[in-house]
Amino acid sequence: MPQRHSFIATLGGSIYFERLNPASSEKVNSFGETLALLASGLGGSVSLHALRDRMILNGGSVPIAAPGASEVSDSLLEHQVQAIRFPTDPAAQDFQTFAGVFARDRGTYENIAGVRTALGLRFSAEGQVEPVGSRPPLLRQTSEPDWHSTAGPLSDPHESMTGGNGKLAAPVVAGAREATYRDYESRAVEAERENDAGALLDVALDVAEAEAHSHTEVGGIELRALLRRILTPSRLILLAGQVGNGARPEEATGVLRRVGQGATDALMRRLVEAGSQSERRGYFRALTHMTEGTDTIVRHIGHELWYVVRNAADLAGDMDLELAVPALAKQADHSDERARRSVARALAMICTQEAHQPLGLLISDPSLQVRLGAITHLNPRRSRQLGWPLARQLVHEPSLEIQQAIVKILGDLGTSAALRGLEAFVAARPDSPAAVSARERLARPDGRFNAG
Repeated sequence: MPQRHSFIATLGGSIYFERLNPASSEKVNSFGETLALLASGLGGSVSLHALRDRMILNGGSVPIAAPGASEVSDSLLEHQVQAIRFPTDPAAQDFQTFAGVFARDRGTYENIAGVRTALGLRFSAEGQVEPVGSRPPLLRQTSEPDWHSTAGPLSDPHESMTGGNGKLAAPVVAGAREATYRDYESRAVEAERENDAGALLDVALDVAEAEAHSHTEVGGIELRALLRRILTPSRLILLAGQVGNGARPEEATGVLRRVGQGATDALMRRLVEAGSQSERRGYFRALTHMTEGTDTIVRHIGHELWYVVRNAADLAGDMDLELAVPALAKQADHSDERARRSVARALAMICTQEAHQPLGLLISDPSLQVRLGAITHLNPRRSRQLGWPLARQLVHEPSLEIQQAIVKILGDLGTSAALRGLEAFVAARPDSPAAVSARERLARPDGRFNAG
């Protein structure tokens, strides 16, 4: 494997491990040390550029299907970063910093400036130009691929049997094509009977890759239909298990994204039944990549179990699902504060007009954690109308941490209601440390008065 591919594979592994085991440093340290050695072999200079179909490492192309390439590319683009340059002669600590920053959930950083702050001055990062959703889903990752080949591992059965012109040479050719399709289906049946998720994934990848490399419209249509036909609901649940506790989670996610609603249903079922935190993280991450079936997530917000409500609400917030707001609003008074905290966080992140009323209640929730969930995750671009509810809570808020957070939000909003709220807070609680920040904001030229 070329050295740049080894580097990308290891870098992707470091992000993936950090995401699943954020409290563990031993393995991440070993990744950092390995990456530092690999970087020295690249001349001590590391620059990455994420494109829809490949990664560019120091000017050299690494296909998106290469091990680790999709993990690195997705992690950059999810945080609105398209290009990044490492420090010269990067050390193990630099790679640990990189993994720690880009393993965080989407939305952790408000913008590219937040990412740069988290990385530190040693890194250089450029904002995203290419839309995240423009790249096709990941297909198979192989250990020793032919990186220079433009052909896929499988040809389009329809094309190979028609000479590429879409016209069947003879009835026997159509029969041969159908026999190929029947072989896929029989392999899927056998994989399900043996409860072999890996074998089922192999079948699905064979079909998906044949469809991806199809050059005929008819062949592509037939193969897409075949993939959905062989991935029945029960097989989708079996396949989804690869995301949570299998050896090939990225490949499984790539296939599931092609199936749509049924795959989202299967992932949500797996998430509900997950027995460990690492499994839940795997299913959660896969669900945030799904583009269809979001109504399944919304339905689970109304589930009777608090932890299902929590997981579904977290997904709704991370995916910015506006259609989830009515369901989230109904759970604003959930009996379990852990569920309410996730509901508050989701409503704050989505923060549409419809979300403002339940947010007004959650901002003053009896639980400190719920209030933190609502206030610290507010979408600043959508919260202008929350100035008065925030100002009202600020006067009575016992937590200094929340006081400071509200003062910052009101100061950034700069609306009439927000500035009146800061004035009321300074007057009512002049000895609070947060009142110092409020006075400074009011003393600015666009403030109400000079608090000198």
